[in-house]
Amino acid sequence: MVDALVTTATRHTQDGTYALILSAWKHHPEVTVYVIASAGVDLPGDVTVFDAHEVARDAPFIVREILDAENQVSFALPFALERVLDQHESAVYVAPGCLVAHPFEELTKLLATSGVALASPVLGEEIHTLTPHLYSLTRRRELVSDRVLGLSRAGLDSVVEWQETVAETFFDAYQRRPVDVIRAALERCLGQAHVAVAGEATITHWVDFAAIESGRARGASASVVACDALIAVARQSLAEDEDVTEVAWQLLADNVHDSRPLEPLIDVIDQAVRLLWTESGKPTPFETFARDVRRVSDPLGYRWPEGSTDAFRRWLYQRNPRGLTRLAHLYWREHLFHDLPNPTIDPIPLRRWNDDHALERFGADLLDPTVEPAHPSDREGDDEPTGLRNAVEWRLNLLAGLVPGYETRLKRKRLGPDPGKKRGVAPPRRVEVRREPSVYGPVPRQLSVIGCFRSESGLGQAARASLAALRHLGRQFSYLDTSEMYPSRNAVEPELGGRRFGTFGDVNLLHANADELLTLGHQVFRYRLAGRFNAAMWFWETADLPDRSRPAFDSVDELWVASEYLADVFGQYAKVPVHVIGLAADLPDPRKVDREDFQLSDDEFVFLFVYDALSAHGRKNPEKTLEAYVKAFAADGYEGVRFVMKVSNLNKFPASQARIRELASRTSTITVIDEYYPRSRVMDLMSVADAYVSLHAAEGFGLTLLEAMALGTPAICTAYSGNMDFTTDHNSWLVDFQMMRTDEQTGPYPPGSIWASPDLDSAIDLMRHVRDNPAEVDRKREHARRDAVHAASLERYAQRLDEQLRRVL
Repeated sequence: MVDALVTTATRHTQDGTYALILSAWKHHPEVTVYVIASAGVDLPGDVTVFDAHEVARDAPFIVREILDAENQVSFALPFALERVLDQHESAVYVAPGCLVAHPFEELTKLLATSGVALASPVLGEEIHTLTPHLYSLTRRRELVSDRVLGLSRAGLDSVVEWQETVAETFFDAYQRRPVDVIRAALERCLGQAHVAVAGEATITHWVDFAAIESGRARGASASVVACDALIAVARQSLAEDEDVTEVAWQLLADNVHDSRPLEPLIDVIDQAVRLLWTESGKPTPFETFARDVRRVSDPLGYRWPEGSTDAFRRWLYQRNPRGLTRLAHLYWREHLFHDLPNPTIDPIPLRRWNDDHALERFGADLLDPTVEPAHPSDREGDDEPTGLRNAVEWRLNLLAGLVPGYETRLKRKRLGPDPGKKRGVAPPRRVEVRREPSVYGPVPRQLSVIGCFRSESGLGQAARASLAALRHLGRQFSYLDTSEMYPSRNAVEPELGGRRFGTFGDVNLLHANADELLTLGHQVFRYRLAGRFNAAMWFWETADLPDRSRPAFDSVDELWVASEYLADVFGQYAKVPVHVIGLAADLPDPRKVDREDFQLSDDEFVFLFVYDALSAHGRKNPEKTLEAYVKAFAADGYEGVRFVMKVSNLNKFPASQARIRELASRTSTITVIDEYYPRSRVMDLMSVADAYVSLHAAEGFGLTLLEAMALGTPAICTAYSGNMDFTTDHNSWLVDFQMMRTDEQTGPYPPGSIWASPDLDSAIDLMRHVRDNPAEVDRKREHARRDAVHAASLERYAQRLDEQLRRVL
């Protein structure tokens, strides 16, 4: 027998309706009823009420101030269930709006043998019978529901896991609300437990009332009331109290009741409406918006502890040099992104919108902190389009649908001229943009670093370089790890320490590319970009940025990039100031490695190329590299030479994999290592090679080139893009090239993208030259080591980074 019933109640929900259903247990006084409620909810004395905020008091953040009532209850739920199981052998949680028929035969059977069980309707199937069904979670994961959950003391471990899931989600990059993660938490904690789908008579959402029959159905655990009786209850509620109608219909349409008299059900509905239906204390849109911003900005309560609402409000109304408040910028970013120009550049249109519409739509003035928040007025007809507007929009839509390319030309017109396409196929050239930083509030300002710190990628290396530089400088900062958002392996473990992030600052250093800023703008980066100064380190390897990526310029104030090439690529659009700060790299130390470890001979001249196929296979040109090797040495039978290609993730590109295998089959002197190596082994392989070959179409920086050079392996490489900041005639052999447009999609790069086509004849000549001039190779080894260490110096990078930070902190 179940010892306790647990449900939840809040003062409001989004639609303002409530259904607190306890009637099935009114006839069982031996069952203790618990309600997890937000502050201010008062229930009868025979119900034990858990205050959600008190339940979560030990949590390391300010639940009451940064979560609304509904989210407080959702967060507190697993913690309250743990308390209940401390006092009882078993309990059942019933979600609001869910009427449960007595008894729970299937559920209680499973609770006797396992810790967790779930009662759920048979989702996605038409209901024809009232026969109970049982499914396993592994076979029917879609059946997971948060409506009825049975727990016994044997399931305490699952409750703790649920608590951890809620807390982690609260602090994860997405910053989802607790009410949005109940399903995910249940899936996680039920992954090792049994699931009972206890039949339509226990809990159901009826899809066809005609299928319901009066009386007790054969095989069912309870009888149900006929459709006509349910409708009669709704009609009776309508006649007695018009306000009850919506609640009654919601309950009676979605649930069934056992065969007991219906009067207790009606009494409970009336009681729920009397106690919980109220407009008092309902937050304004401004208050809801500010709560969400605060939760993202300071989840641990370090900056604005409980009771510091006024200090947080002052922060919202801090201004930048153009007079724009942080609140106005935040609201524009979330609600007006496509309607008004970027207010950090031209705040006048947003000021006009504020004067005309802010109080009516938002309930607060975006620029004047003396105006008290209020509920917006509901004026009818404000948003109705005029006849003239309708006619114009109809013609524009017609043109967009009938004229080829019309919509694309409109977009280009809005975006402004495209300098790269005007010049044709040519290297990019930047246009200098000078602009005062759009910083908010007085100094000192707080700094946040955002990046995929654990990712084995160039972007991950850049994020870790910034962490190391800031520690080298002794600067304080908070951080957000976005590694889970990327397809690369997350095998690096930087020393982050503590929780994943704490107080969010007024200045952001973003290690996220343009496309990622747009894709994650309403997830990871929601409320984190607007109202701050945002400096982003973008990487992009073609000479032109796609149309889809250019709106990301509105999300950043400046770009701090790793190479002169990247400054040219982004700077040609004249959108934001661009500064070159370089990139620090964790270069490998010199090492002694025996070639026999890689089955290589000492009398071979070894060419090496290392790449990840996920980094746009076509950009790396592996086929052209092998073709150059074959043509360079086939005539003399590949005497004394070998080519080693180390690649990862090639299996994800079967066509390219087949082409590389075909080229490699032409000679036994080509070795293709198509498997994952740890970083240390890759560095060992680099150290035993004689020359590194990279016939790339473009590199944002060229990290693998730099690593090879640091190990004394000089490079034969394309004389184009980011590597030209450190590859010279003194330390490398530079391959000629011509600019070209791509014919097809290559990774994220669309057809028609511009980059380099390395000259095959030039590469062939240089490979032969390098093989025939060992003395020159030895000379360039020393230059390569020295120049690589200088280019990747942490001190140099930290100094450049600090020069930019001093302007905004």
